[in-house]
Amino acid sequence: MVIGIRMPLGVERSVPRRKHIRRRKHVCMLVLVPGQTNYRVMNDATALVAAGYHVTIVDVVAQRTHSQIERYRGIDFRHVVSPSWFTQTHGKLWFLVKMLFVWVRCFWQMVGINADVYHAHVEHTFLVAYLIARLRRKHLIFDTPELTMFGPAILRWPRTRTLAIAVIRMMSRYCDVHITGSPLYVPILIELYDNKRMCIIRHIPLYHRASKSNLLHQKLGLPLSTRIALYQGYLQPDRGLTLLAQVAGYLPSDIVIVM
Repeated sequence: MVIGIRMPLGVERSVPRRKHIRRRKHVCMLVLVPGQTNYRVMNDATALVAAGYHVTIVDVVAQRTHSQIERYRGIDFRHVVSPSWFTQTHGKLWFLVKMLFVWVRCFWQMVGINADVYHAHVEHTFLVAYLIARLRRKHLIFDTPELTMFGPAILRWPRTRTLAIAVIRMMSRYCDVHITGSPLYVPILIELYDNKRMCIIRHIPLYHRASKSNLLHQKLGLPLSTRIALYQGYLQPDRGLTLLAQVAGYLPSDIVIVM
């Protein structure tokens, strides 16, 4: 039986139409360092916010200087506080235990975030982001701005490195895009992880005209006629600094290298 109800004249015009509200796409990023001081992560996140995306960053911090959940520059942050993660570890077993502990805590943070895209920054975040993306059947981005697997820390553990590459290679089949920071890295990463869905994003700071000063000359007690070749970056074995120090002995006396 069909029952028809006739509305009084004019009621149809008085009922407001429901406006279609478009939901913002939600991107959840994972990084195992403080996100607010990481240039690449913040560059990605603020660009997405400017494009209209909702961005949440799950990061790992050494101490609780802010609330566990906070909003900074239009980005939602969920902090995992783990002081031991930032202390030097002697021995592979203890390092792997620490990493597993951090992974579990990050997983529980991310499992409560229903995002459209999960973005893993650097290899050691990929497993957690992969599991969440597969669990929710959402998009997955793998971001390796540098050649992490060729760093001195991982090269000293060849068996662990081989196993990690094999696992990442398997998981890479399911990621939608693989981001890196240099075109020179692309063939190396394709051979390493067998993922040809590569995208290059160069993180280059905006140009700012530098003001001239003699602060380094004053600090080091050098005459103003001395020319300075400045190295600015991490002091670690894979930067070629030993060779740079050896070359310094062949430079003219009016040139010094400052690290």
